[in-house]
Amino acid sequence: MVQLGAYHPHWQPYFQGLGQSDSRYMPGNAQIVSPPAQGLFYRPVKGDTVAQISRTAYGKDYTANGVKAISASTWNSSCIRYTKKGFEYLGISGPELVPFYQLPPRSPYGTGENYAVMWIPPLASHAEPEQVFSGDQQTDANIAALIKAEVERYMKAHPAPAGQQGPAGQQGPEGRQGPAGAAGQQGPAGPAGGLPTAQQIAKEISNYITNNPISGVTPEQIAAAVSDYLTRNPPAGVPVSEIQKAVADYLTRNPPAGVSQQQLSNEVAAYLKRYPPAAGPQGPQGQQGSRGPAGPQGIPGTASDEMIGRLISEYLKTHPIQGNVPIEEIKRLIDDYMRLHPVEVTGNGKPSVLPGIATFAILGKLVASI
Repeated sequence: MVQLGAYHPHWQPYFQGLGQSDSRYMPGNAQIVSPPAQGLFYRPVKGDTVAQISRTAYGKDYTANGVKAISASTWNSSCIRYTKKGFEYLGISGPELVPFYQLPPRSPYGTGENYAVMWIPPLASHAEPEQVFSGDQQTDANIAALIKAEVERYMKAHPAPAGQQGPAGQQGPEGRQGPAGAAGQQGPAGPAGGLPTAQQIAKEISNYITNNPISGVTPEQIAAAVSDYLTRNPPAGVPVSEIQKAVADYLTRNPPAGVSQQQLSNEVAAYLKRYPPAAGPQGPQGQQGSRGPAGPQGIPGTASDEMIGRLISEYLKTHPIQGNVPIEEIKRLIDDYMRLHPVEVTGNGKPSVLPGIATFAILGKLVASI
């Protein structure tokens, strides 16, 4: 432990390089105040004068006495350059306030760019710092802390150039997700889609039932639900009957679980009966088919008297009889022959080919023999 103001050889390493080589009292940061006050230290700023500092510290009425007290301090005169300029009215020399000192107190003139720390002595006693702070004791550790603080202040005022940037550190853990932002404005509506076909609707129903199996629901309930939906939302351009048929066909091939095939068939049949598919438009007429084969010959019939008489009359017109044979005789001979040889005719009322030829051959013989 050393008494304040006494020189100690341990102090020397702390002042080397800072321009400090005497054994005067070294103020701490807490003792350098602003604005200036009696019994403490003050570091002037640009624009200050000793007269202004004195007026602030001692009051307006004691400005001249304060200037004399500050200029008479040996603590100031031993570390601050003096000048006569500005002190002519008092006939003395006083501290020159110029920024040519280092940051630590009591640095030599011309070694830096700061104003020198100044002691503001008590006006009544003109005491030096060692007398005011005679009860203080400083250890080597305290002195080292004081010098460290002063060096830090100097480095802050004169920062060294930045070195090369080091490598990037490891990425830290991912932070918590922030709250969701406000919903954006709704975009414009897209173009209208094409009209679905019955097959497309049936496929959608098939995909839904595949992904969501129906259990314990009868086909009638399914059909009723589909029918109710289609009634309230009729698909444009697709007959409801086509959709009903497509749904019924799907349910037949993919029956719901727990429903027998017979029950399903009955329900589908009953549904189609209640909602019969609408008949489609009539198609165009097809091409004429080829002529079929001739049918079988009909059962032979009996020629009427009128037909036989007509045939004989036509024959006699083309083959007139020469002679005086009465016509009654000719008819009698023909009647006798026809009774023995009846004429066969076809189903359309015409004589068959062979009986007709035989009839006319006999008729010719009868005419020739007369």
